[in-house]
Amino acid sequence: METTKKLPIIEIAMAVSVIMAVAFLNIPAQTQAFSRADIRFLENVENRIFDLTNKERAKHGLDALKKENTLRTIAREHSSDMFVRDFRDHVNPDGLAPWDRVAISHRTMIGLVSENIYEYWGTGFDDEKRMAENAVEWWMNSPPHRKNILNPESTHLGVGTALRENRVLSTQKFSRVYAYTISPVPEKIRKGAPLNPRAEPFSRKNGKPEMFELLSLDRKKVAGPFKIENGKADAPPGTYIIQYWFPAESGRYTLIRGQRIQITG
Repeated sequence: METTKKLPIIEIAMAVSVIMAVAFLNIPAQTQAFSRADIRFLENVENRIFDLTNKERAKHGLDALKKENTLRTIAREHSSDMFVRDFRDHVNPDGLAPWDRVAISHRTMIGLVSENIYEYWGTGFDDEKRMAENAVEWWMNSPPHRKNILNPESTHLGVGTALRENRVLSTQKFSRVYAYTISPVPEKIRKGAPLNPRAEPFSRKNGKPEMFELLSLDRKKVAGPFKIENGKADAPPGTYIIQYWFPAESGRYTLIRGQRIQITG
């Protein structure tokens, strides 16, 4: 619980929730790193996985997910990165988890993130329809993957499927979007410069964020909260996370992390 004399806040609730799941099927003990030139993306498989995911949600009375092109780009990047740097994990060799990668690459989305990964090594890559069905079938038969697919809070999905020779890596990037900033948040900004990340809610129930604060990468508060309309980059030079304050009931606020931003001297 946190209180302040300046703001009518009784309690601050919720940070980011990341649920991750991975499936590895028929994978040899040793793998091999590849260059990006060796990799191609399977758009038809991606679209089919997206459609099948929504079919599974419909069976359980859940809303359909919306396509999100930037999430697809981030999902594709992770699938290809696992080939290039020869790893199979939600956390890449730079130590970036799914949420970190979204915070760096998606300059407008404010929301929660979850991720599924699927890998298959074998034959039958000429049947793209079946490839997509296999991926979704395996995810649905695995409790953590199934939980991500059937999360009633999720609103958007991006799918990135990469092929190299006889191996496929597919990433599903889910999000519960609270809002999108009207303009992309800059990657870099000078210390003390105006910072006004105005945003429009994805749905009416969320409302617009009223304030934001700056967190260090270890999630400690450094500066703020600032009102959106007169915010500024008032923190020492470094890399920070913007955390948005969404109004909730009884004077409370829901805190949702957004973009990473670098403040320069």
